[in-house]
Amino acid sequence: MSATIAAIATPPGVGGLGVIRLSGDDAAAIADRVFSPVSGKSLREMRGYTAAYGTVFNENGRIDDAVALVFTAPKSYTGENVVELSCHGGVYLLQKVLSALYAAGAVPAQPGEFTRRAFLNGKMTLTQVESIPETIHAQGEQALHAAAMLREGALFREIQAVNSALLRICAQLSAWIDYPDEEIEDVDRADFEKIIAESTEKLTRLKNGFEQGRVLREGVATAIVGKPNVGKSTL
Repeated sequence: MSATIAAIATPPGVGGLGVIRLSGDDAAAIADRVFSPVSGKSLREMRGYTAAYGTVFNENGRIDDAVALVFTAPKSYTGENVVELSCHGGVYLLQKVLSALYAAGAVPAQPGEFTRRAFLNGKMTLTQVESIPETIHAQGEQALHAAAMLREGALFREIQAVNSALLRICAQLSAWIDYPDEEIEDVDRADFEKIIAESTEKLTRLKNGFEQGRVLREGVATAIVGKPNVGKSTL
């Protein structure tokens, strides 16, 4: 049974909307202690992928109007029961709602903990996890496209293919060495050398692609130098 964590999911600052996310076995039960839907139906009774409009409150009374989104395990971002409360995006207001959730039994989420739980619960691969900051910090179309490819598992599939090929020849070599008296297919050196060469080429290409991707993500530090009044500022 995992502890139910809570955190503000939207960037800090004032805005029209602010979202607080809960994840864990008791997400709906804890949210029910601070959220009163106008329908009168508790969040625990709601189906996944449904929303409810209502009021967020604490021991002192009403805090704000809100919309609660319910996601049931395993069909959620983290693979756990998840509730997202969308309130008005005031800094103090969101902190007050978060404090009410802590008082109701939630614990503070550590940085990146929602995504960590998604990874541990098999909702995404490590490369897909790495794509999240790439997507958030993309500064152009190419960087955004590269992040999307990473998120869709293109890198994972290529690495997995190399890994599978190398494991296959390792298994064949081990069997050939350990069980010489068995009827095991002879080692084909030419085939092994071809697989190793192809794997090396793929990994080298991926390494070079990483360097290109870093340029897309971070840009290139550039200095424009020259004599005064020759157009540096225009450039």
